Amino acid sequence: MLDTPYSLKHMNSDPDGWLSPSALTRVNYDHFICDQSKPHYGFKSWHDWFDREIHEWARPFDKKAENVIINNSEHYPNFNMPVPDVKWQDRFWLKDQNYSLCEIFGADKLPEAQQKYFRDIFEGGTVYQGFLNPWCYHRWRSPVSGVIEKCYKVGNSYYAGNPSLSFHLAESYIASQPLLTMTSVRQIYVIKADNPNIGRVAVIEIGMAEVSGIVNLVKEGDRIEKGALLGMFRFGGSSHAFVFDRNAKNLRFDDSIAQRRLNPTTGVEESLIQLVRTPLAYVD
Repeated sequence: MLDTPYSLKHMNSDPDGWLSPSALTRVNYDHFICDQSKPHYGFKSWHDWFDREIHEWARPFDKKAENVIINNSEHYPNFNMPVPDVKWQDRFWLKDQNYSLCEIFGADKLPEAQQKYFRDIFEGGTVYQGFLNPWCYHRWRSPVSGVIEKCYKVGNSYYAGNPSLSFHLAESYIASQPLLTMTSVRQIYVIKADNPNIGRVAVIEIGMAEVSGIVNLVKEGDRIEKGALLGMFRFGGSSHAFVFDRNAKNLRFDDSIAQRRLNPTTGVEESLIQLVRTPLAYVD
């Protein structure tokens, strides 16, 4: 239904519409490929709006900066990021929700010999995770230039959440993101970067709550350039995570992921949006 014109019923400027005055403060449509002079800004369906493409000039980046890993989607960093020295297996169901690489990669069902590929690269590495709200740009861009060594989909749970966290549904989903990296439907890429100081980067695109639409546009063995399209989400809020090679040379993150802004409505400090193709991390 979300691929049909009927899904545009609320794509208008009514007070509760997706193009209402308050909604327009969430998205700068000048940066997106659309026609603001047409009904529904020219979008053919709700999914057409949700996966709207951005103008290249709106998110410039230095393609020659080989020591820079870029943000592959627009998101809000989770608090307490990054998480270093991640274990291969951990008791992730406890309240502190430790990350467990074996479950993140869906490797717990693989023979030991096949698990070795992931373990040798990522055990003791670093995890970074962020949250995409429905207003974010929901296409995925490659964070580095290199070759796609792994490309697959795992997970089959929906509406999962950590029962020890908030009883409020939306808060529970957001706070349960570490758990969702190991249980929800997710698309996983492992990219061998051209820069040996980066090594390999795992990109995990995670469907949260009712989100199950994951559209992959590449395959194993493909060469991909930094900033090029990997795929996209369909419908709703989402999450994504990176797992960095344990041998990445002097991996360090951009200061922007730790910046906070006070929400005057809620009185809560919130992380700042990270725009796609802006610097996320650096190596020597």
